Amino acid sequence: MNKKFKSGLSLILILFILSSSIPSFAAPTFPDVKATHWAYDYIEKMVKLKMITGYDDGKFRPNDTVNYLENLQLISRLLDLSQEELNAGKMAYGSVLTELKIVNWAQDAVIKSLYRGVISEKELREAQSKGLTTTGTKLRPNRLTISIYLAKAMGLEDLANSKPVISLPYKEAAKIDGKYHKYLAVLIDAKVLDPKGTGEGYFEPSASVKRDAMAKMLSTAYDYLQKNPVKPVEPEKPKEEASEAVTESIKEEENTKKPIIDDGMTSHDKETLIQFMVSADKNLRIRDEVLFK
Repeated sequence: MNKKFKSGLSLILILFILSSSIPSFAAPTFPDVKATHWAYDYIEKMVKLKMITGYDDGKFRPNDTVNYLENLQLISRLLDLSQEELNAGKMAYGSVLTELKIVNWAQDAVIKSLYRGVISEKELREAQSKGLTTTGTKLRPNRLTISIYLAKAMGLEDLANSKPVISLPYKEAAKIDGKYHKYLAVLIDAKVLDPKGTGEGYFEPSASVKRDAMAKMLSTAYDYLQKNPVKPVEPEKPKEEASEAVTESIKEEENTKKPIIDDGMTSHDKETLIQFMVSADKNLRIRDEVLFK
């Protein structure tokens, strides 16, 4: 083996070793979300988990705002429903979705949200009446609404209601309805919301939520649920079972009633009571004949 061949082989080996020791950086998934974007890591993580996607043109559009049905679709991906639960949800709410003309791509998300109590049927109807569920609408749900939905999807409602009176760190806290303060407080504790708000100390409850901010909220909510999974909700018992329970209760009450003529009564008392009952029955028959002949 000549010296030139040996030196060439040595150079190749050195280059291979050097290249393997240099960390590789994956190219960004979306051309409009550079690695320097503040939400880059959140977006990439949610994309890998298939919890958020881009558009058909290959872009993510981080500055676009999230509409009502998109919001429910994203949040519903935090909900772990079995196929049985989803089928039960379809049976319970399928006709409502048909009535409200909810588009096909959003139906499973809306059903999951209804089934798990993220939204109520009343809230869905109100959203539809305001045009929030209309295809192509420019209307958007606000940050406060999305935050409340997230808290419920994360199973934080009971924790929020158990909190004593609290003080939010946001400058406009006094303008936010007090009944929602606890929801925001538990989301701050779960790191879904930043106590600094938009960076200047404001929460901006009426503002729309952009897709990059939604990716961050989803990512932190996902991390929280990995450590604090939501306990499965037991479906309500069918009404038929409840009716049977009521029927059994009535039967028990009937069985505990004492007879009018008791064995402890004297012969004279029994005879007197029987004569009274016969007389009362006769009077009732006479009354009926007079009233209905």
